Amino acid sequence: MDRRQLLTSGAALAASTLARPVVAQDNTIRIIYPFAAGGAGDAVCRFMAEEIRAATGRNTIVENRTGASGLVAIKSVMNASPDGTNILVTTGPTMYLLPLVEETPSFDALRDFRPVSVLGKFEFAICTGPATNAQSLQELFAWFKANP
Repeated sequence: MDRRQLLTSGAALAASTLARPVVAQDNTIRIIYPFAAGGAGDAVCRFMAEEIRAATGRNTIVENRTGASGLVAIKSVMNASPDGTNILVTTGPTMYLLPLVEETPSFDALRDFRPVSVLGKFEFAICTGPATNAQSLQELFAWFKANP
């Protein structure tokens, strides 16, 4: 193939690519979760993704976008097209504490996002090893004072 043939075939390829009809945009629903996969919140997101897929018939995936204490995920949803295909699932503290610790807040939770629903509430427990012999918070605090 000589240079002229190469150039004309390249131009023909480019023209044929431009002449193709525009393919509809991917309508996959993305649940953006700012924490690592494998935890309870991730499991809730995956359950929710399956429920959305079943209800809508649309592909629904969970994207774990970790980093910067949740800011990576928050900014990705904030800067995405406002077409409803990107859903942020996060914790309340992530949304209201990040703007307080940034020197120049990069988002306003009330202005830039719309809360839709509470998905769940997680309980936390305080546990100690047998060395403290604590059966209550008062006993644990007493142990802390006695064992600085």
